[in-house]
Amino acid sequence: MITGLRRSESTLSEVTFWRIEDIHIDPLAGGRWNGVKMGRPPKLTPHEKEEAIRRRDHGEETLAEIGRSYNVSE
Repeated sequence: MITGLRRSESTLSEVTFWRIEDIHIDPLAGGRWNGVKMGRPPKLTPHEKEEAIRRRDHGEETLAEIGRSYNVSE
């Protein structure tokens, strides 16, 4: 009787583990598989990023000034 109880506890813990994994891991993996981008969106558009790099390379403004003009941190 005790071995049967331990076996059922073991099975229950395995089922619980896989259920937790399904709930938390698979939705993210499924989203990435479907092409969904995760995380925060970038503050600058691709055009603004190119313009900031061009302004940096030109050298007349400091990085802090460029960052302030786009309302982002340095």
